[in-house]
Amino acid sequence: MDGERWSKLPEDLLKKVFTSLSLVSIAKARTVCRNWHALVQNSDFFQLRKHFSLRCPALEHHWSLLLLWEPDQRLVFSYNVASRKWERRFSLLLSSVPLLQEASFPPVAGAFGLFCFASREFLLVCNFLTMELRRLPLLESFKPTYTTWILAHLLVDTDRLSYKIVIGCNDNAHLGHRIRNFRLEVYDSRSNLWRRKRSPPPPLGVSLKGSVGINSQSLRGRGTTSQVVNGILYCLDNEWRYVMTFHVQIGAWIGTPFELPEGIRSPWFPPCLMEHRDHLWVIGAQEAYDEARSRRIVLYKLELKTRQWNQMLELQREQVSEELFSAPYVSSCFLQDDIICFVTKDTGLLYSLCDGSLQILPSSPHDEKCSLIYLSHSSIGPIWNIAP
Repeated sequence: MDGERWSKLPEDLLKKVFTSLSLVSIAKARTVCRNWHALVQNSDFFQLRKHFSLRCPALEHHWSLLLLWEPDQRLVFSYNVASRKWERRFSLLLSSVPLLQEASFPPVAGAFGLFCFASREFLLVCNFLTMELRRLPLLESFKPTYTTWILAHLLVDTDRLSYKIVIGCNDNAHLGHRIRNFRLEVYDSRSNLWRRKRSPPPPLGVSLKGSVGINSQSLRGRGTTSQVVNGILYCLDNEWRYVMTFHVQIGAWIGTPFELPEGIRSPWFPPCLMEHRDHLWVIGAQEAYDEARSRRIVLYKLELKTRQWNQMLELQREQVSEELFSAPYVSSCFLQDDIICFVTKDTGLLYSLCDGSLQILPSSPHDEKCSLIYLSHSSIGPIWNIAP
């Protein structure tokens, strides 16, 4: 069918056609003309696509892991869970954009396929699917690679088709010491402005093991020490015993610290805070007398009203994989759309909460030394343009 006939199709019919396309096809279609671009960059279309994917689960067979590695290569791979294959993509963007060549890897935060990178002078947001890049406004007295960060998160608002970047900074304190002046910087894509939130010191020392890194992973790449759920920032204390809560909008610590589940402090698999379905979850390991054979992985969900932890899952060696429990440590872990990804020194494993199935990630397409950073579901993302 020629372009003229397509242009005469009613908008409602076009929406129905586009909702049945794969995410990659929609990204390509939006570049055809301004009308198609406007059609898919619309909250109504986003909601229509969500409802369609629920009725047609076969459409969503493109779960992918985005993979970034040492800066010399500057390549990105995606992993297709359905076909169990790695696909090499995006290398042209990384090698041809000067801003990304200046950025440090891995990114400091990510969500819905958007990633935030840091350079010496600025932060930038990249959408690998649409090949778009946005440099964020400069922050006063803030140098991304020099300022002591404690946390970094990218939050997507699917209703407003916008995103925020939340970074926590530690002023006038050194690593390993109590925070004296905690401040939160919040960037809003709709206003293209930063907003500063200063507050008194936290009731306990915010875990300084947590620093700039994807989903605020620890400095050693082990454990996820902070998470944002419904506008509330949850942070672990230095000893991995308590969780503190910070209200992002108000800019103040609220409530009293509450304890993590008992015994979930194994150095083999430090506790990881995670956001899933608008709830706070924690996953980690419990073991008796530091014996490897007694290890078990446990997953808890927080009841927000009572602040009680409910155990949702328990995995033992014989239930999962010898590769996982025999690893010297679990370097990171993330949960999204009912799939848990465990990353060890040598491999990655995907565990499905729905059916208990396990996938051991195959080696990367080439022999580059890669590090898994983020699990991204490829249902249509709300952010096609990273600029307002």
